[in-house]
Amino acid sequence: MDEQARQQEANFRYGLIAPLVSRKLDPGEQMALMREIVSHEYETPSGNADNLMLQDHQHFLFSLQQSNE
Repeated sequence: MDEQARQQEANFRYGLIAPLVSRKLDPGEQMALMREIVSHEYETPSGNADNLMLQDHQHFLFSLQQSNE
């Protein structure tokens, strides 16, 4: 995968989680929105069908929250 493809993939994934990181949500709202996001199958920029993993996004959000404190 070349650099442009990696950047497109990263932008795509960030676009999916942007509602989670762009505003303050209480833990229950955050989990409900996260479950909604991962309940769908998405077509990635490379054309593949992809199901997002809840655990991956929980880890990412925890890391992001820790770095913002």
